[in-house]
Amino acid sequence: MGSEKKGWDYSQLRKYDISLEQIPRLDYQDPKVDELMAENKETPKKYTQHTHRDIFERKRAILLLVASFLREQSLTNTLKCLETEADPIISGYELCDNVDLDSILQEFMSFQYTKFNKVPKIIKQLEQVQAKTKKYRSQNSVETKQSKVNVTQCEQETKSDNKQFDFQIKRMLSTDSDPEVKKEYNRVQTSAFCLTYSKEWQELADAVKKEIIDDYSGTSWKDCIGLEKPQQLLKESVIYPVMYPHLFTGLTRPWKGILLYGPPGTGKTHLAKAVACESNTTFINLTSSTFVSKWRGESEKMIKVLFDLARLEAPTTIFIDEIDAVFCQGNGSNQDASRRFRCELLIQMDGLLQGNESIFVLASTNKPWDLDAALLRRFEKRILINLPNQENRYELFKYFLKNCAHSIDEEVLKKAAEMTGSFSGSDLKLVCKEACMKSIRSALKKIEISETFSKKTEVSGPSIEDIFNAIQTTNPLTDKQLLNKYLEWNKRFGSC
Repeated sequence: MGSEKKGWDYSQLRKYDISLEQIPRLDYQDPKVDELMAENKETPKKYTQHTHRDIFERKRAILLLVASFLREQSLTNTLKCLETEADPIISGYELCDNVDLDSILQEFMSFQYTKFNKVPKIIKQLEQVQAKTKKYRSQNSVETKQSKVNVTQCEQETKSDNKQFDFQIKRMLSTDSDPEVKKEYNRVQTSAFCLTYSKEWQELADAVKKEIIDDYSGTSWKDCIGLEKPQQLLKESVIYPVMYPHLFTGLTRPWKGILLYGPPGTGKTHLAKAVACESNTTFINLTSSTFVSKWRGESEKMIKVLFDLARLEAPTTIFIDEIDAVFCQGNGSNQDASRRFRCELLIQMDGLLQGNESIFVLASTNKPWDLDAALLRRFEKRILINLPNQENRYELFKYFLKNCAHSIDEEVLKKAAEMTGSFSGSDLKLVCKEACMKSIRSALKKIEISETFSKKTEVSGPSIEDIFNAIQTTNPLTDKQLLNKYLEWNKRFGSC
């Protein structure tokens, strides 16, 4: 007897409003549905009817997806065959907008990677092709070994013949002599190093390279008024080891990590900018957004890539601004991903303390009490950046008003410094800005009244009254209670 074609009992199609002509040359039998129907004999007809209809519609959608993909790839002959054989099923239907086979495959691979942390394998080579590839590789390895033997023989013969020539090849341009040459040399090395990564890791490396600051102009040590102690420690960590490496060996190795903490606006980020400008190192500026990723395991990989690139471009300074947002004290509510990220960061920083790599980690925070002891141990120096004293406030007033055409004498500035006891450097800058804006406001009123404007209109500098009025209208951000909290924490955990 001839083999019978497996499929539905076509006599049952009338129950589902599907005629025999609608499915020529195609088999829409689904074994799982038949097994379900066999096990549940009391299954309502309405349920089985909708199940078979869902299968039929799903396979119709697959045919339309395939036809659309063939049309995009210009496979006209294959498309004509498909449309001819499946015309009764797909005629009168088309795909909805923004639906295609490629996007569906991408979403499937993204889902599999998110769920299992592994890229699914869609295709594989045939066994015959794999056997040919292995045979070709084995032949190439034999030829390579033979060529190496021939090259060594030629080198020996060349050396024996060229003993009469006495010359050496030396590098004419040292990468250490010119910072620009060294920077370009490191950039080439980094690009070559990233090629050793997979495509996924190369994207992470590109994200880290975007955080490297190339423009080192702007802030110098002279701009950091009243921060002499932090400046000295930063020079011992970044500048002096590069200039005098023979002095920083063994127990006197340079500091590998410094944590700057204190009230807002006291100059923590300003010090980091000075390090970027004054030190001849690769400066990587990181924030919490750099490490945020919706994919599982991406943040830990980002930390690994960060320190790999830092080692390659050493000497390197890694600055993590507002580290409390990235690395808060652990508690029971932390997710598993956050714990893995914390662990990877601690491991990498611990490796810096034990090795001789020229990598320095600088971090700043306004909430040092949110950091746990494991992280604090990695920072050898923990420095309180306190509010400026009266002498420093006087110097800051002179610094901020030096470019303004004012007639304020030193006695007035000393009086202003005495009145701003709880002001930070940022608060004093706002006071000076507000005083200068008062003179601009008066100039704008004159222009509005006269309805004439000239580029040569002169604006007088701030007066004594403007300075004192600005002090009265500006409130400091740090109160005594918060300042006492910083001082108490500094007594327990400070190290400078």
